[in-house]
Amino acid sequence: MRTLTPSLITEKNKLGSTSPWILLYEIQVDATPTSYYFAAYPESVDWNGVTWTPMGVRHTDFKEDAKGSIPSATLTIGDPLRIVGNTLEAGENIIGYTTKIHLVHSTYLTDPSAAVTHEYEVTGATLTQDAVSLTLGLSGLIVRSFPSNRFLRDSCRWRYKSTECGYIGALASCDKTLQGGDGCESHNNEPRFGGFPSIPTNGLIYFIK
Repeated sequence: MRTLTPSLITEKNKLGSTSPWILLYEIQVDATPTSYYFAAYPESVDWNGVTWTPMGVRHTDFKEDAKGSIPSATLTIGDPLRIVGNTLEAGENIIGYTTKIHLVHSTYLTDPSAAVTHEYEVTGATLTQDAVSLTLGLSGLIVRSFPSNRFLRDSCRWRYKSTECGYIGALASCDKTLQGGDGCESHNNEPRFGGFPSIPTNGLIYFIK
């Protein structure tokens, strides 16, 4: 939602206030947990049913050029405890996943609709010893796959422990096969396998829009 609600318009138009605006960052990864929730604020923030952890987070403005390039910005997370860095170094993917930036006001944290939300795609990531830098971009046709879904015989298309996957057990990983050493069968989760083993073994890949 990009339009300000009446309550946020009231706050915006005030000449002065002691209640701050707060930026919240929702960062999706191919890992467990599947999202990190950070607040650019000195203390935890409870909003929309989630506790947002205080973190040194900032992002640059989106820039456009005269060459028609897709606008991008850099999101930098101060990560001295390696909360995100260790996840990425373990091989979990963040490229292609969504980051949402929510602008909320401290007076209206009990109202989930009182927010301005922008959604971006992570197109790059850089790690240092105490920080993670993400390149955020707007989805473009030249980098998006068509059609949007593929029917694969031997590979599950669901993100591990997502709603579609449905696995809630203690195993920490999955190789996204049906009968592999770390696949759905070993997780007792065969009914939720996101592949299509009935497809003939002729090397074809079936697409669906």
